[in-house]
Amino acid sequence: MAWPTPQDYNEAIQNPRLAFRDPELQQGQPELTPQGLPRPITGGFATVYKLQCQQRTWVVRCFLRPFHDHERRYAAISDHLDRVRLPYMVGFTFLREGIRVRGQWYPILKMEWVQGEQLHTFIEKHLLDSGSLLSLARRWVEMVKALRDASIAHGDLQHGNVLVTTNGQLRLVDYDGMYVPALSGEGSHEVGHRNYQHPLRTESDFGPYLDNFSAWVIYVSLIALAADPGLWKQFAGGDESLLFRRRDFEQPEASDVLRALESHRDDRIRSAATLFKSLLYLGPRDVPSLDGQIAPITLPPTAAATGRGSWIEDYVRPHPDAPALSTEQLGPRGETLTVPTPSDPSWILDALMPSHGAAVSFRNSVAPERAMFAVSTILIPALFLALSGADFWPVSVLSVILLNLALWVYRYHSDVSVRELRDLTLKVHEIEHSIRAAEIDIRAAERQREAVRKYAAKEEARLEKEQKTLEAEEKKEIDACQAKLQSDLSSINPDDERRTSSKQRHFRRSETTLGQKWRI
Repeated sequence: MAWPTPQDYNEAIQNPRLAFRDPELQQGQPELTPQGLPRPITGGFATVYKLQCQQRTWVVRCFLRPFHDHERRYAAISDHLDRVRLPYMVGFTFLREGIRVRGQWYPILKMEWVQGEQLHTFIEKHLLDSGSLLSLARRWVEMVKALRDASIAHGDLQHGNVLVTTNGQLRLVDYDGMYVPALSGEGSHEVGHRNYQHPLRTESDFGPYLDNFSAWVIYVSLIALAADPGLWKQFAGGDESLLFRRRDFEQPEASDVLRALESHRDDRIRSAATLFKSLLYLGPRDVPSLDGQIAPITLPPTAAATGRGSWIEDYVRPHPDAPALSTEQLGPRGETLTVPTPSDPSWILDALMPSHGAAVSFRNSVAPERAMFAVSTILIPALFLALSGADFWPVSVLSVILLNLALWVYRYHSDVSVRELRDLTLKVHEIEHSIRAAEIDIRAAERQREAVRKYAAKEEARLEKEQKTLEAEEKKEIDACQAKLQSDLSSINPDDERRTSSKQRHFRRSETTLGQKWRI
């Protein structure tokens, strides 16, 4: 059986009532082209349609290739997303018999419609607003960290799958290649958009690291465009990419984009380009996460040989001969940007490891302990000996021991960490109590549900019995009516025959009488 083509889907969806099994989609109206035909968005994996239904708007993904484990994968993804409940995701339902094409049912994905702009469209509209792009870059880092904390990898982070809503929030769509822990050990059915993925990525690369490279591609593009919006036009941004393309990853030394960024007048762009270029020498599994959770990796020889600090500081340290720029020169319209000076690489470190306020000052002084030790071991024993004499030294020793014990118990219970531990222990007990109460409620609800189920089964059996009784009575009554009707018909037929015979005899007598009359 040949799998439907985009044209097949386009023809089928013209009549939603016949095409869909889902009642809500049957009432929907697809978005149309100026020619009055359904407007498809066709990618390498699916053809997508927007349907306006009575209550809400839906997106229908019609798959272009069959996969035997499609339903199982989406079930695992749905279960994991229901548990973590990230604000970056949209709801969806996998429908095994979703759309009918040429008399056959095929699966579809029914996904919530999100009102927003695709990433490249938003960037193009805000090229001259560096604050918006930098804010978007910060939200991008936060989203990447949230995904990683939830053990999720989208698998195809690219401009078409990232939406920026009207309130500036990020939302992700297209979960065909998503990784969740339940799918660990399996392969991927796709390798993502070529202009955003590591050039060495294959379908066997499938794990929580999957988004690391594409996250860097988008982040570096954002901060570069925030500093120099002219790069967008110079390198045809928006044409299936932001700044970088596959060839830039495969041949970084011959890349016009990387060469322009590395020699840019803005020190931040040079630092970002140097950092990003170093990632191209790592394998897909070795690329560090954008959120700062850096796994042990093997650095390129040029970086490993420096022996200075962390690998990030090595890569973002500006060239010693690079000219310094004033902050007034960094903005595209001459405005002052709220960023460190170009010689300070903390602009990238801040993004990788977000600040939590002022630096912590550790003041773990041992002066009180030393003072108590001196008092308890020297002054108090000396005082006892001076007042009581040498015969009372056991009392002095016991007093020292008791005093030390009391002092150290007091110090222990007054320690901030101990108090915090005590508070946390109380909170844990409260949570455990809440959990036990919730478990009791759950068990009560389950018992109630079981009682309702039994009652429903009993009522169903009773109604079924009543229905059978009524059907039997109805059949009996129908049979009686039919018998009576048959009897009435049988009694009517002889009377008709007698009347017919009488009429015939009367007619023959009349005929004879008239004949005799006319012969006379």
